Amino acid sequence: MMRSVFLALIVLPSLALAVQAQDGPVDDVTYDDALLMSCLTSNQGSDLSVCIGAASGACMEASEVGGTTMGMSLCLANEVDQWDGLLNAVYQKLMATEQAADAEMAEIGVDGPKMAEALKAMQRAWIAYRDASCDYEVSQWGNGTGAGPAYQSCMMDMTARQALDLISRLESKDI
Repeated sequence: MMRSVFLALIVLPSLALAVQAQDGPVDDVTYDDALLMSCLTSNQGSDLSVCIGAASGACMEASEVGGTTMGMSLCLANEVDQWDGLLNAVYQKLMATEQAADAEMAEIGVDGPKMAEALKAMQRAWIAYRDASCDYEVSQWGNGTGAGPAYQSCMMDMTARQALDLISRLESKDI
């Protein structure tokens, strides 16, 4: 129940605004941001990770250039942007929740570690980890043409998984 309310009221409208400019042809590929949103909505209450790659995969299949390395990179980059919009929307909501909880704890005199500060530190460390992981992935390709799609695929997967982790953390707050 919480997940469906959360996705419907908080995440999906924020995601729709974040990716509104992404819909349609972008540099010779056709990316449909509604596919990811539809997948997230239809998989509420189950494993949302099945949605990772759904929209970029459809883009690659639907576009004439989707099978080229440039086309694959563009399709994947569009989904990276979409997951990044979701990640940022969820992060902001979780940060507001943690700041409110920190304020409540301070009000009753509890002087422990601040959840908002810990969230910020965790997210910054995750960004560094994601970037280093995807740089390592690219290194596996040397100077090969597959490096671009490999990088975008890594960014998509890691960003999506972080967004889903933050959704889970927010849901556990029972807001």
